[in-house]
Amino acid sequence: MKKYLIVALSIIVLSCNKKTSNSQKTENLKVLEYLKSEMEKQKIPASQIAIIQNGEVVISETIGLANVPFSVKANDSTVFSINSIGKIFTSTAIMQLAEQGKLKLSDKVYKHLTDLPESWNSVTIKNLLSQTSGLPSIEDPVTEELLGNRGLEKAWELAKELPIQFEPYERFDYNATNFLLLYKLIEKCSGMPYKEFVTKNQFDVAEMEKIYFQSSYDVLENKSPTYSYYHQNKTTGASEEKENLIELNEYFPKELTTDSGAYTTATEMTKWILALLDGKFLKDKESIATMWEPVKLKDGTYDGLGDNLNAYALGWPIIKSETSRTIVPFGGGRACIYIHPKENTSIILFTNLMFGYPNRIVDKISELYLNDKMK
Repeated sequence: MKKYLIVALSIIVLSCNKKTSNSQKTENLKVLEYLKSEMEKQKIPASQIAIIQNGEVVISETIGLANVPFSVKANDSTVFSINSIGKIFTSTAIMQLAEQGKLKLSDKVYKHLTDLPESWNSVTIKNLLSQTSGLPSIEDPVTEELLGNRGLEKAWELAKELPIQFEPYERFDYNATNFLLLYKLIEKCSGMPYKEFVTKNQFDVAEMEKIYFQSSYDVLENKSPTYSYYHQNKTTGASEEKENLIELNEYFPKELTTDSGAYTTATEMTKWILALLDGKFLKDKESIATMWEPVKLKDGTYDGLGDNLNAYALGWPIIKSETSRTIVPFGGGRACIYIHPKENTSIILFTNLMFGYPNRIVDKISELYLNDKMK
């Protein structure tokens, strides 16, 4: 009797597993069909998608051409520019230093960096991460080039001569000065170069093999160029849509790798996300909660990057509603990650088309994949 019961239970378990597997395949197929249709509609040359659910990678696919002129297909090893997604490495590094007792989010920046104008004395580390510092930018607001067009050091000196834009927490203003200061803070408080610190404390811990900081001008094996249908008007700085596809190149000084300039694959990024959520980077769960808490402005409102990104935490863009919060690292209009904490699901989408609005695609994928779990 006992033997028959075990056999019966085994059949039930196998049947349930098969049902779950078939259901998973159906969900995956819907996601991939939708992604392919959006790529065709928006003329996105290539993409990588990975979905993590309950600690397991349930989708990992690459579609399209990594190199358009030579018709080179993208694969799982193709490296994509993820631009501002690199800010989450910076945010995590600051929280790691906070756990080590080397700084506090409430510290005034001048406590650690002494060569700052007196008018910057009220700015805290939290202001830098949340883009609420009010500091003048080292970049020209129209051209987005470094001030003075004579390198980072010149831009830094020019920025220090400018008046502050507003008092801390009065507004949200996304600018590179905040991340230059975070670069200096991490190096000062850790006693090692920024790249060395994040490699030792994050990338090595997550066992990532393909994560790079560099400019798009540099040669990198298996790197996909970034393409765009938008051409920048050098006079106005505005982007104008054209019919012809162009290849974009961007220069990232090493002192701004806290801001942008990261290259990796969706597969490698799953390792980082899993390590973060498994507590391998930060020992205290409250550290993650703090990183992901939307920062409220003085008037009680929230602000963010625009589109559906309506709030901002500590280096992490947020989609905030009355009932839920989605964490959305977003890079260069070409790459994004959606982390749904309640559903224990993360969706990674990297593309090689700037202004392809991957966040809108992942919005729909979230709806398709999570279905009634999101309701």
